[in-house]
Amino acid sequence: MKNYLRGYIRSLFSGDYDVDYVQSRLRIGLVHKRIGVPPKLYVAAFQILSGLLREKMRASVDVGDCRLCAGRQDSLEKLMLFDLVLVFDTYIQGLMDEVKRGREDVENYARDLEQTVADRTRELAEQARKDGMTGLYNQKTFFELIRKELSRSQRRAERFSLCYIDLDKFKQANDTLGHKYGDSVLINVAKAMGEVLRGEDIGARYGGDEFCVLLPHTEIDGAVSVCERLIEIFDKIDTQCMVTMSIGVAEYLPDSGMDADTLIKQADRAMYKSKKSEGYKITVYSSD
Repeated sequence: MKNYLRGYIRSLFSGDYDVDYVQSRLRIGLVHKRIGVPPKLYVAAFQILSGLLREKMRASVDVGDCRLCAGRQDSLEKLMLFDLVLVFDTYIQGLMDEVKRGREDVENYARDLEQTVADRTRELAEQARKDGMTGLYNQKTFFELIRKELSRSQRRAERFSLCYIDLDKFKQANDTLGHKYGDSVLINVAKAMGEVLRGEDIGARYGGDEFCVLLPHTEIDGAVSVCERLIEIFDKIDTQCMVTMSIGVAEYLPDSGMDADTLIKQADRAMYKSKKSEGYKITVYSSD
C-alpha cells in the first residue's frame, strides 16, 4: 500500500498528464467501487493527503516567499481536484450501470466497466488534442503531427507543404458584430477545411484567428491550389463576411536539414507578406 501511494504521489508531481495518467485515475474509481470503499472514506483520505502535501510544500519554501508557495498550492489544488473528478466519474458510472443490470450481472458489469474506462480515456485524450470551438487540432497536437510528418518525409525522401492562415479584419468583425459572430467565422474556417482537405491532411487552429494546414505528399503548386479552393468555399459560406484570409505557403524539402520550427516560420513570413495586400492573398515563401 505504501509503495502504491508513493507511486501515486510521484505521478502527481511528474508533470506528465497524458493518456496513461488519466487512465490510472479512472481505474482508481473502478477499484474503489469493486472493493466497496464508500465515497466518504475516499474523500476523507483525499483531504488528509492534500493537507499533508500542503504542509510539506510550505515547509520547503522560505517564509517570505508567499507568492511562490501560493502558486504551488494553487497548482496542487487543481491537480487533486482533476484527480477527484476522474475517480468519481468512473465510480458514479459504475453505480449507474450496476443499478441497471442488477446483482446477477456483476461479472458482465465488471467487463463492461473496463470498456467504459477505456472509452472514456480515449474520449478525454481526443478532447485534449482538439480545439473546443472548431474541432480542429490544437497547437500542441499540431506540433506533434508536423514533427511526425517531417520524420516520415525524411525517411521516404518526399516533399510536403505547410499553409499558414491569418484572418484579416477579424478583430473588427468581433468588435462590430459581437463575439458570437466572430466565433461563427472561426467555425466557418473549419467547415471550409472539412470540405477541402483530404483524410491525410491536417487542419489546426494555431491560436486566436490563426490556422495551419499540413499537406503530406503535396508540393508547392498543389498547396496553392488547396488554398485557392479553401478561399473559394470560405467566401461562399458567408458572402457578406468582411473577414478575408492572408495565407503563406512553405514547402519542406527532405534534404534541406530544416526543422519544424523553421518551416512554420517560413510559412508565417510568407503570410505576413500576404497581409500587405487587401483582401484574399496567397504568398509562397521565397528565401529572397
